[in-house]
Amino acid sequence: MEDLDKQIDLNRLSAEGKLVFYDKAAQYAFVGEKEIAFEILYFMEKDKKNKGWMLWGFETDPRFESMRKEEAFQLYNRRMEEYFTEIRDKLKTLEKAGLI
Repeated sequence: MEDLDKQIDLNRLSAEGKLVFYDKAAQYAFVGEKEIAFEILYFMEKDKKNKGWMLWGFETDPRFESMRKEEAFQLYNRRMEEYFTEIRDKLKTLEKAGLI
């Protein structure tokens, strides 16, 4: 996990693209450090560091298996789904209006 921290500290492209935060949360979840994984997920949510593809990862990435049945993880996923559904709806509205 030191490598991931170093990428964040150096503001590498993977840190800027938020993949490093996802990987860090996944690795903590995998080794059973669920509270730290949740802290990272909440940080990602607060700072809008989530990307749409992460929803698929949260549901399928085996590193998150230890957290999937937890109510907090399910609520987190629902909030992310709502957030990205709202974005998709706004984009559709702009598209229909010919603005994009």
